[in-house]
Amino acid sequence: MAILAILANFVVYDAGWQHFLTMNKDFQMSSVVVSPSEWLNRPAAAKYIDLQPQTLACWAVSGKYNLPFFRVGNSVRYRKSDLDAWLESRRVGGEAAE
Repeated sequence: MAILAILANFVVYDAGWQHFLTMNKDFQMSSVVVSPSEWLNRPAAAKYIDLQPQTLACWAVSGKYNLPFFRVGNSVRYRKSDLDAWLESRRVGGEAAE
């Protein structure tokens, strides 16, 4: 089972698109297809939401906020759409545009 945990996350590159396969703790596989323009490393994601990369790293370790990310080896990637959804979930006041 330790080997499965190590192989739980990996990326397959296909004509510029990235297919990210994940395995949850119950060993169920799922796949996410991400456009290259939507895939951000931690510094780019931090810049996109006007934070420091160290802040995102602390949140990832502590689980302080439910900001989804993907771990690929020693690196971390964020989807722009996940960042947008997370920001929208943090919205305070005003009415949602329809």
